[in-house]
Amino acid sequence: PLFTGRIDRVDSDGKLNYNLIDYKSTAGQLTNWGSWAKNSSLQLALYVQAIELGLTTLPPGPVINAVYYVARDFNRKKGFMSKDANDLAPVGVVPGSGITDVQRDKLADDINLRTNEIIAGIQTGTFAPIPQDLQTCPTCHWRQLCRAPHLS
Repeated sequence: PLFTGRIDRVDSDGKLNYNLIDYKSTAGQLTNWGSWAKNSSLQLALYVQAIELGLTTLPPGPVINAVYYVARDFNRKKGFMSKDANDLAPVGVVPGSGITDVQRDKLADDINLRTNEIIAGIQTGTFAPIPQDLQTCPTCHWRQLCRAPHLS
């Protein structure tokens, strides 16, 4: 299967370590890395894997920080930041966003598993708009367009 996407910004420390930044206009439902697989928040994690696996024009290398940058309040608190010292985390490690190499590897495994589940569902025709948590529907920006059965 072919996936496409656009990575907003990647900084490097010159030693092939990367800082990935995805710009957002509002914080909305952004979360730290610990809930990405469970909530199917795959975008940033897939961008990390694309860089690390050499699927971009960049030389492959570890993404030691991957954060959302919220333009409204200049916030970089959601995502992950390496707990090891690095020159690419200008704000330092924010509580809840710190990650070790072992945790980053586990995150990649969890994201791969979740992505494969989604792809298998799409291949079998199972991709109905059924949210994982109905409590989020009243605040979802897509509720006016959503075809979920409970919104009809």
